[in-house]
Amino acid sequence: MKPRGFVANPFTAVGAPWEIIRLQSSPNNRMVDLHTKSGDLPGYSSQFVLIPDWGIGFSILSAEANPTTYNVLLADLITDTLLPSTETAVREEADLLYAGTVHTPAQRRA
Repeated sequence: MKPRGFVANPFTAVGAPWEIIRLQSSPNNRMVDLHTKSGDLPGYSSQFVLIPDWGIGFSILSAEANPTTYNVLLADLITDTLLPSTETAVREEADLLYAGTVHTPAQRRA
């Protein structure tokens, strides 16, 4: 799932078969790669998004007169909601698992 090439936009890369979009997550502006794949037929559209860093993803399937527009808007809405909340949850979990105080052997005896 690594990029095979980059395009003119520094936040977009191409994999095989993925399109890779880089977004900045809040609050620390960390870069997060979204591996996406989309497809369209007249009246139908699909969007598949994986976020490997966090082991999550989502898919959107729609059938409308103009489904691609709705899929892009919905994917943006989901991403705008999902990234900050997931970043917060991941940070809180890391704090619980890894944050603490290191004591030297001399400090432990005291």
